[in-house]
Amino acid sequence: MAVSSRLAFCFAWLLLVSPVIEAASPFSTFKWSDRTYGPDGPWYAVTVELGSKRQRVDLYPGDRWASTILLDNVCDNKTVSDVCYAERAGMFDSNRSTSNAPGFYNTWVTSTNFDTNLGTKLHRVMGDSVVIGATEPTRNISFDAVSEAYTTYPNGKNYPVFVGTLALGAPRRYHIVERWRFNMVGAYLYHQAAGESQLPSYSYGMHIGSVTLDVPPSLILGGYDRNRVLGNVSRQPVAQDSGGTGALRIKMTDITIGVAGGASPFEESSYQGLLQRDDLSDPKTSQAVEADLEPVKPYLYLPKTTCDKIAARLPVTFDPGLGLYFWDTKDPQYNRIVGSAAYLGFQFYGNSSNSNKLEVKVPFSLLSLTLQEPLVEQNTSYFPCFPSDSDPVILGRAFLQAAFIASNWHDTSGTGEWYLAQAPGPAVASTPEVTVIEPEDSTLAASSDTWESSWADHWGLELSDAGADPSNAEPSSTEGMSTGAKVGAGVGAGVGGLFLIGAVVAVWWLVRRRHRQREQAQALAARGAAAGGRPPHSSDSKHLRELDGEGLPHEMHSSTICEAPHSDTGKTKQPQQPERFELA
Repeated sequence: MAVSSRLAFCFAWLLLVSPVIEAASPFSTFKWSDRTYGPDGPWYAVTVELGSKRQRVDLYPGDRWASTILLDNVCDNKTVSDVCYAERAGMFDSNRSTSNAPGFYNTWVTSTNFDTNLGTKLHRVMGDSVVIGATEPTRNISFDAVSEAYTTYPNGKNYPVFVGTLALGAPRRYHIVERWRFNMVGAYLYHQAAGESQLPSYSYGMHIGSVTLDVPPSLILGGYDRNRVLGNVSRQPVAQDSGGTGALRIKMTDITIGVAGGASPFEESSYQGLLQRDDLSDPKTSQAVEADLEPVKPYLYLPKTTCDKIAARLPVTFDPGLGLYFWDTKDPQYNRIVGSAAYLGFQFYGNSSNSNKLEVKVPFSLLSLTLQEPLVEQNTSYFPCFPSDSDPVILGRAFLQAAFIASNWHDTSGTGEWYLAQAPGPAVASTPEVTVIEPEDSTLAASSDTWESSWADHWGLELSDAGADPSNAEPSSTEGMSTGAKVGAGVGAGVGGLFLIGAVVAVWWLVRRRHRQREQAQALAARGAAAGGRPPHSSDSKHLRELDGEGLPHEMHSSTICEAPHSDTGKTKQPQQPERFELA
C-alpha cells in the first residue's frame, strides 16, 4: 500500500510539474506556419523570428550557407508587380534591429535560387540573430538580404518573389565572405551553444510533406523522425564541386511510371526509360544523370525530352510561356490517374555504388499542384516538370513531397554525408519517433512500416492489393543500427508500470540536470568564447529541434576576418569595397 501511495503521489506530482518543466525549457519545437504558400504549391513554410525585435517571417527550410531574407523594401519597385506578394510571408526591417551587421553594400547579381533557373536580385550579405522555436537567439547568422528580386520565366516576363529561405547549415562551420565571418544555425547550435541548446551533431533530417494531401512536414536538427524513413536508405557524400556548395547530389539512372496496386489507368502497367538527355536522346534506353535535390526550389528541372516523354502519357498540355504542363482536369483520364495508385518512380544508384539501387516513388496525386496569381489569372492545376538544361538536373519540392533527406556535416571540414530514402504518404504516424544522428553515424535506421501501407487508405486499397502486408513483416533488429536508433528502440520497449516509474524518475533527474546545467552554462559559454571552440560535449546535452506541425559563395579565405556584433570575439571591422559576387 505504501508503494502504491508513493507511486500515486509521484504520478500526481509528475502531472503538476510537467507543464512547468515544459514551459521553462527554452528548447521547444520550431513553429510551422499556419499559412501555406504558392504561387506553385501550396507549400509548407516555417516561422522564425529575426533581429533584436524578433520580427516574424515565414521561410522555406532546406537552404545551405546563407538564408535568403526578403527586406521590407523588396516591393518598392512596382514595375514587376503592383501587389506585394512577399508581404504575406513577412519581410525583415533591418533598420529596426540593433543586433545586425550590415555586411556589404548592395550588389546586383543573377540568381538561380528562385523558381526558375534565371532571376535577378539586389542584395547584400549581412548577419543577424535568428530565433527558432523557443530557443535563445542564434547570433550573427548569415543572411542573403534581398531588397529587390524577380524570377524570369521562358516567356521573358519577370515575376515577384514570394518567400525567403532558411539555411540549415553547410559543410563548414562558418560562412566566410571576403573578410566577414558569419554563423549558420545548425553549426551555431552544435559548436557554440551550451547545455540544453547543444545539438548532438551538425545535422538534420527532413520530409517536407504535402499540403494538398495533409501529409504534415517534419524537420529535426540533430536527428530525424524514423517514421519518415521507409525501406532502404542511400548514403553519399555531399558534392565536392569547385564552388564548394555541398549540394545533395546523386546519380539518377531512370524515371519510370508504375502502379502500386489496383487497376492501371494507363495502357500498360509500367513504363521505363523515361529519363532522356536532350543531347543523347535514345527512345530505347535511359541515360544516367547527376541530380541535385533542392528543397528551396519548386519543380522537377529535367531535360525537355524527359518531360515530354512523361507528359505523352498524361492528359496535359505544355504552356511554353511558363515552361510548365497544365493538367486537363476535364479529361476523365485525369481523375483516373491522380486518384489511382500510379506513381512516377525516380531510380538512383544508392550508396554511391552502381551495384545498389534505390527508387523513390512519387504518386501522381502529389504531382497535381496549383498555379496561382501572378503566374496565371485563375488557379490552374499543373504537372511540375520544368524543361531545363541544368546540369546537374534539379529535383525540387515536388519530388521532396515523397522523399526523406538528411545531412550530417560531422567534421565541418568541407565534407559530409547526406541520406535519401522513400518517405511515407498520408497515413504517416502522428507521433514522431525522434532518433538522434550521431556525428560518427554511417547509416540511418528506417521504420518497419511500408510505403504501400502509408497510401493504402488514400487509394482505397487493401494492403495485399497495394503490394505489401505489414503484418507479415519480420520484427526489426537493433543490430547494425546507429546509436540513436538503438536508444529509440530501447525506449519503445518500456510499457505499463515500468513506463510510469521511469517517467517519474526521468522527471526528477531532468529537474536536477537542468538546475545543474543552468549553473554550468555561463562557465561553459565563457570558456567556449574565450577559446573560440565548442564547449565539452556529453550525452546529457543531446537535444533535438523538431519542426512538428543552394551556387552559393562558400568559404573564401582571407588573412583578416571581420566579425559582426554578438559573434565569438565581438570585434567588428569595416569591410573594404566588395567585389561583385553571387550568393544565388
